[in-house]
Amino acid sequence: TFSVTVTNMGTDAASGITVTNRLPAGVTFISTSTSQGIASRSSDLVTWTIGSLNASAKAVLSIVVRPTVTGVMSNFAGVQAVQPVDLNTANNTASMAIPINMPGTSSPGWASR
Repeated sequence: TFSVTVTNMGTDAASGITVTNRLPAGVTFISTSTSQGIASRSSDLVTWTIGSLNASAKAVLSIVVRPTVTGVMSNFAGVQAVQPVDLNTANNTASMAIPINMPGTSSPGWASR
């Protein structure tokens, strides 16, 4: 499961918030769930339309996938809002590398049972 949390770190409400998350190769999409808004998928792209968030408010997207290969997978997500103008776009993207082991395999630091 990939989880994406969006926090409005501004002092004003933000509107028109959209998150895009490109799924890595080697996964089968299962489902999404959101704390707010609507998520949809087209091929390997999940688009989450949040709508509005008040200052300091958070929303969470969970994407359930099933890995089909072993190795390290990287997940990337980006957020944008229509209003107000975002003066700090440096915190609008995130990525994470995740080691994947299939049942019956192991790698350094990871063991399967």
